[in-house]
Amino acid sequence: AQDGSQLLRVTLQGQQDPLRNQTAVVDKARSTVTYYVTSQSNLSAVVLYDSRNGYVCYKALGRRACYLRRMEPWDLQSLQMALNTSGHSAEQLLHHNNQTKFYREFLGIAAGEQVEPQGLGEAVQSLCEHTAIFWVHRGHG
Repeated sequence: AQDGSQLLRVTLQGQQDPLRNQTAVVDKARSTVTYYVTSQSNLSAVVLYDSRNGYVCYKALGRRACYLRRMEPWDLQSLQMALNTSGHSAEQLLHHNNQTKFYREFLGIAAGEQVEPQGLGEAVQSLCEHTAIFWVHRGHG
């Protein structure tokens, strides 16, 4: 951990699918949780939950765009659970997420809604450096 940040990194291979990796990085100082996920087809994505600024940010690695939406109440509940997790129960966090959080989000890009990175907070700016950022909204699929 640097600068007094409390970082926690745990990698768990899914038991049902040994090719899926998920790593969670909890940064209590910045009030963020970042999930790094690699799929069966070896595609990687990052999902950043930033409670300080109230955003969820998605980025598929290798793509030149980030997708941003505002946090919803259930996002905050999940994030608080992760931020309150100690090192001993961090693996339990990922096991819990592997069992209950496999879901698909359908995201609709808001037309013409490219976002300027200023004012989005350090975590989003860092993740989306040199990429376009677009507002998205959750859809129902």
